[in-house]
Amino acid sequence: MDVKEIFARTITEDMVIEVVPEEAEFFQEIIDQIPDSNVPADKYLGFGGEDTVMVFATTFLLSIGKTVASFLWENGKDAAGQLVKDCSKSAQEAVAKWFAEKLKGANTPSPVHLSKETMNDLTRLVLASPDAAKLSLEQQTKLSRWIETRLASAV
Repeated sequence: MDVKEIFARTITEDMVIEVVPEEAEFFQEIIDQIPDSNVPADKYLGFGGEDTVMVFATTFLLSIGKTVASFLWENGKDAAGQLVKDCSKSAQEAVAKWFAEKLKGANTPSPVHLSKETMNDLTRLVLASPDAAKLSLEQQTKLSRWIETRLASAV
């Protein structure tokens, strides 16, 4: 698993805790059941009979987490103004590690900066995604709040 995949999973796990806390306990098991990151979004993970299927929101949030991670790599800039995507691999790993620590409550300054306008672009991108449309309105609201509170304070 590369740095961006680890980064996406870290983001997704934090989203799951906020958006669908009832699935947080099973996060790793749900993620492990997704056979390939190239599986089409409509091939979601669920179980049940032909008439009844339980779908885990975590599978949709993983796709959204990958979108958020890619957006941050593409648009995040370090203190010198260099895009994260253009940084060395070790610098990218440092950003991913910092972000994981920040989500756990560490109070260290961000090595990545996004403008308010860029954060708004990210929120619009995520909420317009097909995977966000599969979430309930309440879950979409929680996801939007997660972006505003967790990412705004993290980057």
